[in-house]
Amino acid sequence: MSAAPNGNENSPLIPKEPDEPHSTPGRVTSTATNSSDSNSALSRQQRVLNAVCILVTELCERMTFYGASANLVLFSKNVLKLQSPWPSTITLLFTATTNGNENSPLIPKELHKPHSTPGGETSVATNSSDSNSALSRQQRVLNAVCILVTELCERMTFFGAAANLVLFSKNVLKLQSPWPSTITLLFAGTCFLTPLLGGWLADSYLGQYNTIYGSSLLYFVGVVLLAIVSASDNLLKSIFNASGRVVFFILALVLIAFSAGGIKATVSPFGADQLKQDGPRAVQTFFNYFYWFINIGALVAFTVVVAVQQKDIFSGYAILVGFMFLGIIVFLTCRNRYLVKPPGGSQLTETAKIIHNAIKNRKQNTGGWMDGAKSRFGGKFGDDQVEDVKAVLRLLPVFITFIFYFSVFSQMSTSFLIQGTYMKLNFDGFSVPAASLSLFDIVLILVLVPLVDHVVYPRIERSGIKFTSLRRIGVGFVLSAASMLVAGLIEIKRRTVWQHGNICTQTVFNESHSASCFSIFWQAPQYLLVGSGEVFATITGLEFAYSQAPKNLNGVIMALFLSASGIGSYIANFLVAVVNSDWYPEKDPNQGHMEYFFFMMAGLMTLNFLLFLFIASSYKYKESSLQSKGIKSLVRSYEVDLKLYIYRTSDNFLSGGTHIFAMGNKKDPELEPIFGGASRSNALADSHPEHIGRRTRILLVVCILFTELCERLTFYGIVANLVLYCRDYLKLEAPLPSSISLAFQGTSFFSPVIGGWVADTFLGRYNTIYGSSLLYVVGAIVLGAATFDYGAIFGMSTGSKEAFLGIALLLISVGTGGIKANVSPLGADQIENEGPIIVQRFFDWFYWFIQLGSFLAYTAVVSVQQEVSFFYGYVITALSMFLAVILFVSGRKYYITHEHKGSYLSETLKIIWQGLKKIQSQRSARVGSHWLDRVKESLGGTYKDQRVEDVKSVLKIVPIFLTFILYWTIYGQGQTSYLLQGSFMKLKLSEHFTMPAASLYLFEITMLLILIPIVDRIIYPSLRYFGIDFTPLKKMGVGMLFAMGSVLMAGFMEIERKKYIDTHGYFKQHPFDTPVNASQMNIFYQVPQYVLQGTGEVLTSIPGLAFAYSQSPLYLRGVIMGLNLATIGIGFYVAGALAAIAKNASDGSWYPQDLNAGKLENYFFFLAAVMFANFLLFVFLARKYKYVESPNTVTVQEDHGQSLISTSTSNLEKV
Repeated sequence: MSAAPNGNENSPLIPKEPDEPHSTPGRVTSTATNSSDSNSALSRQQRVLNAVCILVTELCERMTFYGASANLVLFSKNVLKLQSPWPSTITLLFTATTNGNENSPLIPKELHKPHSTPGGETSVATNSSDSNSALSRQQRVLNAVCILVTELCERMTFFGAAANLVLFSKNVLKLQSPWPSTITLLFAGTCFLTPLLGGWLADSYLGQYNTIYGSSLLYFVGVVLLAIVSASDNLLKSIFNASGRVVFFILALVLIAFSAGGIKATVSPFGADQLKQDGPRAVQTFFNYFYWFINIGALVAFTVVVAVQQKDIFSGYAILVGFMFLGIIVFLTCRNRYLVKPPGGSQLTETAKIIHNAIKNRKQNTGGWMDGAKSRFGGKFGDDQVEDVKAVLRLLPVFITFIFYFSVFSQMSTSFLIQGTYMKLNFDGFSVPAASLSLFDIVLILVLVPLVDHVVYPRIERSGIKFTSLRRIGVGFVLSAASMLVAGLIEIKRRTVWQHGNICTQTVFNESHSASCFSIFWQAPQYLLVGSGEVFATITGLEFAYSQAPKNLNGVIMALFLSASGIGSYIANFLVAVVNSDWYPEKDPNQGHMEYFFFMMAGLMTLNFLLFLFIASSYKYKESSLQSKGIKSLVRSYEVDLKLYIYRTSDNFLSGGTHIFAMGNKKDPELEPIFGGASRSNALADSHPEHIGRRTRILLVVCILFTELCERLTFYGIVANLVLYCRDYLKLEAPLPSSISLAFQGTSFFSPVIGGWVADTFLGRYNTIYGSSLLYVVGAIVLGAATFDYGAIFGMSTGSKEAFLGIALLLISVGTGGIKANVSPLGADQIENEGPIIVQRFFDWFYWFIQLGSFLAYTAVVSVQQEVSFFYGYVITALSMFLAVILFVSGRKYYITHEHKGSYLSETLKIIWQGLKKIQSQRSARVGSHWLDRVKESLGGTYKDQRVEDVKSVLKIVPIFLTFILYWTIYGQGQTSYLLQGSFMKLKLSEHFTMPAASLYLFEITMLLILIPIVDRIIYPSLRYFGIDFTPLKKMGVGMLFAMGSVLMAGFMEIERKKYIDTHGYFKQHPFDTPVNASQMNIFYQVPQYVLQGTGEVLTSIPGLAFAYSQSPLYLRGVIMGLNLATIGIGFYVAGALAAIAKNASDGSWYPQDLNAGKLENYFFFLAAVMFANFLLFVFLARKYKYVESPNTVTVQEDHGQSLISTSTSNLEKV
């Protein structure tokens, strides 16, 4: 039995793979069927489940959106007092910018499967059948270089953020002692513990690539927030007050701490995996370079970045944003080529189970309490497993002594830094930032590590002295205690110089204070002692943990070692809080006795050293597997290189320590290229899904549908009352609330175009959805924070909440774009092989879940926001989005995804450009040839014939899409002119019930919810049964007629509404507290026009999605869906333009401010006429259109220019 390589490390790029059941070498097996056919990846049920997950995501997002836009026209007209046609124009612009909805971007470009022999395992890089040699050595080295540069950028970012953290907290945020040190130590401690979580997630669920990718995105958000916090008042005016900055500051540190944990726990072992098969020497070289890159990052941070921060803190943190962004880009550069290994389950969890079982059986008559877990003594585990855990427990006492060592180590970033700021920093011609003294520690390590590795240790060994690991650790502890003693003596001397009147006034972080003229370079000895102790204690501690741990529990051991580091930072924080202000006078060390604190730390470290001696004297080394020459060489490199994991100045990360591998020359069967056939049995669309159980595919579709439901509920729940929140809660003056809403929805509408392009070109669908969802969740949480009443706690100002709101909406709009551009095509991919009818049904239900999401948003969420509070309403949306992420990730093992190699958009544009240039040239010899045929290779051009045919198919779709523009123009009336018309009809239906005009939109939603299952289960099957070819274009044509009928009905209804005034008089009502002379005609008379619009949406919008998906070349689906989305936005913009034109051309009568004094019916009839002309154009184009065969019926080929679609109408016309 072997586990199918998961590729999961790129999880976002590639969902996690199931373990491979019984299979023979060279063949890939599906977990659903145990089939040896490499092409049978997922069952139909699993693909359906994928699609359902995506549908639910879309449902949630649509619920959010519709909740925001429901009353936009009435709010603009009656509350903001905007003159006609501005309310409708604003609403249409808003919808245009945001809606694009459920469908558009849905489809990033797909890539094909690389060429492979039956049953063979394929690498994208080499097409080798050997899974371990699938990538060339040059490619593996390039992978390692990308990872090294990524780590360099991440370390520059981290050290740059942490270097001046204490001073930033003290001088910029004005936090009182001991909060600056407390926050820094808590941050450092959290950074130490989060790699434990990151490693566990990578081991158990996500894999290394996925964990690094997701963590990097959150890391970037955290650094951006930190930069915002550091902005000066002159830059942001009153956006922040002190408490608002603190809230943002803490949020930024939390994001960075958790994200750094995910990266540090996985990045170094992931890099080592790329070179693992080249033997221990190659791995050693990698760790050497890894170490040096980290220290280069530290050097840059503690020189350039710190110097910039000293003069302008905002510029210093802005640089870090660029560093982290560059790191993400570099990491993704080799995304298609990384060697990955699947998560094999959590060793930490397994260890905990063994200990728990031993405790339960501890009364058994065995040799030790742990033996109770052995199966022969009534336990549940084998002898070897229990003995391994016993070895772990023997290491715990040694690790406990490291806790206080790390407490001393953390003083470099806290007490040493405070002490340094009250020493002389300014010299002739230059100024020394206090944080830059950490460079002495860094430089010493850079020099000392090679020295002890190549000179000191070998000479000691040749002299016959056994300088064991524990002895080296003990020396490191002594040096650490000495550093505290020296720091205390330096503090006495510093204060003595100050007391004798040798005072220097200097400014640090724009705050002036009196410092001792005692040079800061006198701190160098204490930093050098800390660095020396680090070489002997920390690096050797890593080697000790690695060599003494059982082979299969290295992850557990390194996690425990990492935990000691985190606890040490917390202990340091506790000691700072316990001692009085005289011993730790952070506000002004000149008025206290900080030397007492240093001497106390030296004394406690001495006691810790004595405890260590007692434990070490009784410790018995296990026979280490490191005694072989090759592995011993590797450990030496680990001594040198894993130092990088240690908390540097303000970083105690043991990053990759949780993933140390026994390296050798033997090829590792678990390592596969991300897109290799063996690596991911379902990474590429499978041509034989029938081997997979149908139930599995259905479950995948269900997951996607419910994911879309939750995401749409979130989006519509946010948008529903956004204007009212800005106006009534934030007290923003008009037109800012409407401008914010329009800007947000506009960005949300067009960002899917970027999301589709990113998925096509770089990340792929799963990865883009995954990363966007993380940003979405963060945005939803920040929005909840913006609505929370901090007044009683922090005294937070409205300005700070505006900043929260702006950041939240930006994150959500970006997240929406990435999700909406990819979620529906990913769902369709799961069932694509079932045929076009099943794909059409998926899109039907996808749209149904969207409407269900909007229904819940416009009812439940909006009610909570208005009747309870905005805070609880937005909490619901945040929880909904979190649930969407959970649902989406739940199918990660089985999703069918397609390899991506880059965007074909640029090539498409080049083909079109070359074709245009050759129009004037000599005609092709082929009679009736297309103007693009001139660029075909067969006719003297430079592009493959079938690639040109693909571009021609795209150009055939474009005219069809153009006719959609006016359809969406008509559709936009439901949120504008229909709403205005309804506000002039009778809303008060009884003494206790008034019908909101915007609630009539629920009839359209309800119509969709009812009609979609009917057409899917009854109408379409009946038409097929009677042999009627109700093709997508025919459906869309009928839908356009229904849309025309809707505005025609609205015109007649407007005539009757005014006649009702003549016969029954006016009815006074006050929508949005604005008096209106309304007709006595009941608002429910509007129901038919909403029902007609909903029917048209079922027949036009949904088939339009399926049409775009099925008729686009696989590699250009992102482009096609982007065009489809663009038509929606353009349609709403056209609606706004037509409203303005109609008003100006008719002197205001066709679109009046007071509907009773105008002729709105003429505007409706005008729209009906325009829609009818558009319908005739559509019929003309549709009759000429020739369907192409759905890509799911085409065998995926190697990319040598073969077409990914063919000109057959057989399948699609059966829909």
